[in-house]
Amino acid sequence: MSCTGTYGDQFSKLLQQASSQDEDWRFWNAYKGELPSADELADFDAIVFTGGGGDAFSDDPWVVRARELVKAAHLRKQRMLVRF
Repeated sequence: MSCTGTYGDQFSKLLQQASSQDEDWRFWNAYKGELPSADELADFDAIVFTGGGGDAFSDDPWVVRARELVKAAHLRKQRMLVRF
C-alpha cells in the first residue's frame, strides 16, 4: 500500500482494502474545527475516532466538541472505536 495522501486518505484505503462490503467513510479534521453535528453522526452505523496529538482533557474548543460527540454517540448506544 502506498503511503501518500492525508491520514484520512491512508486510513480509508486501508479500511476499504480490508472490507468485503462497499462502505462509505467520511473524515473530518477535528483539530481544524471540522466536526459533524451530533445529528449527522446519528445516521452512521459506527464511528471511529482515531485520536491525535491533543489532550482528551483539554479545554481547547475542538477537544470539548469531540468529547460532546463521543458522549452523544454513547448515549445513543452507537458503535464506536475511540482513541484519544
